[in-house]
Amino acid sequence: MENACPLCNREYTALNQHLRVSHLVQNIEERGKLVLLASRRLNIRSEACPLQSCDAQKGTRLDRHLKRSHTELSDGAKTQLLDNLKRRLILGSLGALRASNPSVPMVSTLDLDEAAGLEEEKEKEVEEEEEGEEGEGQVTKLKAEVAKLQKEIRELNDGFELSQAYNRNLKRAYGKLKRSALKARKMSVIFGTADVLDYSLPQTSAAGTADVLDYSLPQTSAADEGSTDIPSGKILCPPFPDHIPALNTLLEEYKELQEGPHPDAKLRHNVQNKLYRIRHFIGWMSKGQSGLAKLQFLDNQTRLKGWAGYLVDCGMVRTTSLHYLKNVRQFLVYVQETPPKTSRLGQKNVKMGIRYLKSVIKG
Repeated sequence: MENACPLCNREYTALNQHLRVSHLVQNIEERGKLVLLASRRLNIRSEACPLQSCDAQKGTRLDRHLKRSHTELSDGAKTQLLDNLKRRLILGSLGALRASNPSVPMVSTLDLDEAAGLEEEKEKEVEEEEEGEEGEGQVTKLKAEVAKLQKEIRELNDGFELSQAYNRNLKRAYGKLKRSALKARKMSVIFGTADVLDYSLPQTSAAGTADVLDYSLPQTSAADEGSTDIPSGKILCPPFPDHIPALNTLLEEYKELQEGPHPDAKLRHNVQNKLYRIRHFIGWMSKGQSGLAKLQFLDNQTRLKGWAGYLVDCGMVRTTSLHYLKNVRQFLVYVQETPPKTSRLGQKNVKMGIRYLKSVIKG
């Protein structure tokens, strides 16, 4: 059964829990009296008749007394009379509890508001007697102000509950992001990025000659546009399309995820090497493509397989090529799980690419 909360006037089934959680009513006695105030389940049979014109004393079974002695009252008027009596008794007990200065502070001020309301009513009666019709207009104005304030209280309570729900969602999202960052950091250790060679400098081969790192586009004709035959001894890397803001933002977010909240110098260096390889992979895959912000160039299986063969054909040692393959596979998994808003990339082809890279890594 739902009861209206005496503090916010909203109906709840678990009113006791609502008072403790939403209104922070920690005093058990206060909370119990507020629940009684909402349910009106109070024994008042032995109370005196609340009518000022009646001489009935306590102990006269008030319910029977009203039924037998006050037949001039309707059933609704009798019910309202009893409810008012119960409310007055409960508020009186709240006032007595406040006067006892409890160790757990009270939150509600209904008893104080009631006392203030009684004083205001007395003042209103005096004003009505003195001012007549003008006093009636003042009462109407005050009632309108009270109704307005009650409406504002309900709106503030609604906003408070919405803010609580938002804070709970924010905490859950933060925890999820934190777990993802820790997982990504563990993955970087699993994929062996701790001792990555930096290919930004020329690497000396066994014969004593330096491999050439060329950032320019390879010169190909229309007939061999899809060819992946690369001359031995050179790494021909198409440039990264840094004029596309969506790609720059994607790599920046990926970098922040890989570094985590408190990266040290070694982790930053490893992440920088990983991004270096991913940038070359994107340059290879995006060559000659348009609409790069949609990331649809990443599902080109022919280019992807050509890139894996390209790492072998250019004379790269197996250990280094594995770093390239693992870093790119990890990047594709990230794109699959958290695609940017501009992405129109098909999930099926991305899964196929990830599966293909996994098979190449296993050899």
